[in-house]
Amino acid sequence: MVAFVAPWCGHCKNLAPEYTAAARSLSPLIPFYSVDCDAAPNKPLCAEYQVKGFPTIKAFPRAGKGAARDYNGERKRGALVEFAKGLVPDRVKKLRVDDGVEGVLKKFLTEVRFDRGLTNERLMGP
Repeated sequence: MVAFVAPWCGHCKNLAPEYTAAARSLSPLIPFYSVDCDAAPNKPLCAEYQVKGFPTIKAFPRAGKGAARDYNGERKRGALVEFAKGLVPDRVKKLRVDDGVEGVLKKFLTEVRFDRGLTNERLMGP
């Protein structure tokens, strides 16, 4: 996530504590950055991403895979966090452990077996 800001911008000043709180809650999973568009070295970057108003918040995919996505939501910690989390691929399955690990593991392995057409013997051994 990148916030393009200007030091004189009142909306940017209001965003700062919310943006910082969102960044802290998602660190190190999702990095948050800010770019001062008034600073001479940053002006070409702000122009490249067509920053016309402040603050402008964009999400950039890791490793430059894909285009930047504009954030137009509420400038509050919770909304920023939810938007950023929504950009992370959902490839990890959360396991809830209420009855101990053994029950959860068996349930998970049953789901894997069903999804992949595996038998008990191949999955858990004899």
